[in-house]
Amino acid sequence: MQSLMRTIMDIPDRLIELLDRMGTAHRKPRAALVREAIVEFFTGKIHTCGKS
Repeated sequence: MQSLMRTIMDIPDRLIELLDRMGTAHRKPRAALVREAIVEFFTGKIHTCGKS
């Protein structure tokens, strides 16, 4: 079973507006876009974690 974490974040209004536009264009909720962005961010970091 997948564990989930819920969090509260302060996101600037201009980024919320961008998320709204992207969500409309891609037919996805803002939460889905944020989850995808987090995965994309950490995917690049996993390969460099622990390396000097």
